[in-house]
Amino acid sequence: MPDWLTISAVLVIGGIIFAFGKWYGNVNSDRKSFKEFMSEIREDIEGIRTKIEDIFHRLPPPPLITGKSPLSLTEFGEEIADELDAENWANDLAYDIWEDVQEMKDYEVHEYCFDRVRSDDFTGDMRDTIKEVAYENGINTDGVYDVLAIVLRDTILEKRQEGEGLSTTE
Repeated sequence: MPDWLTISAVLVIGGIIFAFGKWYGNVNSDRKSFKEFMSEIREDIEGIRTKIEDIFHRLPPPPLITGKSPLSLTEFGEEIADELDAENWANDLAYDIWEDVQEMKDYEVHEYCFDRVRSDDFTGDMRDTIKEVAYENGINTDGVYDVLAIVLRDTILEKRQEGEGLSTTE
């Protein structure tokens, strides 16, 4: 007759093996569920990313000019100015208009520059560049003109403050 101790040991070992097998199966099932869950999360994140990109594409471009006084260019406005090579353009134009602006007050120079840029008949190359920069950056040409006016104003005021003057007779 088998020994009760042996039978008990076999039953205990069998129970342990059965419990381990059940636990192992649950772990594998959980792993599979976790992988499926992570796959769903990944798909959801991609969907959200796509929606966010769509939202950003529909947003208007950032402002070109700060609202504080005196008006100045934002970082985006400075990028536009760089694309236009506005500093060189403003330096060249400043020589042409120096006689008109040298005695003006700062706010008068500001108004003059905005009026001048709006009424200027730009050459073919500059006109094309203005339109191209506006198109490529999703802004209108009025915004580009504002950037040019501020760069021109700042150039004139800086030259005048430094006492350089721009007279062609010097």
